[in-house]
Amino acid sequence: MVGNPPWLAYRYMPPQMKSEFREMSTARGFWAGAAVATNQDLSALFVARATELYLRNAGRFAFVMPLAVLTRNQYAGFRSGRWSPGGTGGGAANVNAALDTAWDLHAVKPAFFPVPASVIRGHRTTEHGSTAPGTENWAGRISRRNAPLPIARPALTRAAATTAASGERSPYAARFTQGAILVPRFLVLVEPKSTGPFGAGAGRRMVGSRRSSNEKKPWKDLPALSGAVEKQFVRPIHLGDTILPFREQEPFLGVIPWDGRQLLQGSDDTIDLYPGFADWWRAAENTWNTYRSTDKLSLLDQLDYRRKLRAQFPAGEHRVVYTKGGMYLAAARVSDPSAVIDHKLYWAATSSIDEARYLTAILNSPALLETRPAAAGPR
Repeated sequence: MVGNPPWLAYRYMPPQMKSEFREMSTARGFWAGAAVATNQDLSALFVARATELYLRNAGRFAFVMPLAVLTRNQYAGFRSGRWSPGGTGGGAANVNAALDTAWDLHAVKPAFFPVPASVIRGHRTTEHGSTAPGTENWAGRISRRNAPLPIARPALTRAAATTAASGERSPYAARFTQGAILVPRFLVLVEPKSTGPFGAGAGRRMVGSRRSSNEKKPWKDLPALSGAVEKQFVRPIHLGDTILPFREQEPFLGVIPWDGRQLLQGSDDTIDLYPGFADWWRAAENTWNTYRSTDKLSLLDQLDYRRKLRAQFPAGEHRVVYTKGGMYLAAARVSDPSAVIDHKLYWAATSSIDEARYLTAILNSPALLETRPAAAGPR
């Protein structure tokens, strides 16, 4: 059984599919908890379920998978090889896998997919499942992405298998956290607008929604917001797109509901102390409440999910951020305490500029990029 399963992320699944995915993943020990829910995807469950349905005992399989499958916490249950449903997910009992040496393909260029890839191999077994004995690292530059094996093989090299370190964890892992979920983008991200002959008013800034071709329905079809918002609520925003190795690019701008002491929402009495921001935020909340999915989160709850927004206030003078996704990890130092970090980045405060420079040097080092997939969270 050979294939390339769908790499559909949990956050993009429709509500009914989320429920079924979580139930079936929990039954097989694949559900890693809410902390990494947004990083889980369909591929691992797809492989286990396909093995259960279509592969006889001792039958072999090989699947192209995200590189994160080899090391990341959200795939720990899958890597164990113990795939039997626990009774609530349905299906046959004793659906386990003996995993063979996996293939790390992230050094093969041009890349096959927008994110690094790997290959998981093994066979079905009724015995206890087993983890892969190690990983073979493939590298080389082929003439084109879809080159057949006779053309690609002379350009490829294969290093001896290496055994992944088990349980090793950086002392910095607990200090890094994911940024805030600043979506829908057009309700938060803004760009300056012309003010007219009378200006925006004292202490305010005329802004409008920043639109993008990447917006999804229903948000892409809704009208933009605009208004004269008090300057203290218009903050720099760092996304994955604004971070390069050792350097931050010009940040985006966003309307953030922090008044210096607390996060505000439309029902708060104190929000009317800032009429420009109040008009913007209540319009944003109304749009969110009208068009959101079946989730009952308020707009503020969405932005501050798991306290990822309020944890950024007050911010230190030196923060280190690194990218969540992309072909290669990029890390930089952010020195603007007013900047807000989006969920496409992980961040940590440092005690000094020297510590920040040390961490960015480590995170951007070729040695780290050779041993860790780019998109994955604190290690």
